[in-house]
Amino acid sequence: MNNVSLSCVLCALLFSAAAIPAIQAQTGSIKGSIFADADGDAKPSEGEKSSDGQKVKLYRIDEKGNRVLVAEVVTNADGAYEFGSLEFGTYVLMFDFESGVSVETAAVITLTPQSPTYVQQPIPYLGTNYREVYGDLRASTPLPGSPVGSGTLDALGLRNPANMNLPEASDFTI
Repeated sequence: MNNVSLSCVLCALLFSAAAIPAIQAQTGSIKGSIFADADGDAKPSEGEKSSDGQKVKLYRIDEKGNRVLVAEVVTNADGAYEFGSLEFGTYVLMFDFESGVSVETAAVITLTPQSPTYVQQPIPYLGTNYREVYGDLRASTPLPGSPVGSGTLDALGLRNPANMNLPEASDFTI
């Protein structure tokens, strides 16, 4: 094969490869972990244990702003959880701790073909004394719709699900 023919073949291969669309994800996933925050700094530190056995619920926000339960998992021995094969859309995570405290993500999670995977920041286990443990934490700016005095949860990127009546969850974005 001469150089001209080889060049033509290579050009044809390059142009045909460029015409093949990139394969996009068809489903998404959400994952994260819960840890036992021994030093009370709300950040995972070396030596801090994971928090296994905690319930994590995933809700999809429908077109009317209603929460629809998609799945519920329990954190594994590493404190990790994962929801896979999710349709693209908007979701909220709820954490039901063994202590009886329930909180949810303050911002909705939106999965798209361009952004099919979301990794939630590690969440500290919240006992009933979480206000004393994290009382000095304050968000730089309160989250929209947060009641006065909820700075601790704001700083953790969480909110009390009972406070979700103002404004609607669909008004929050990441």
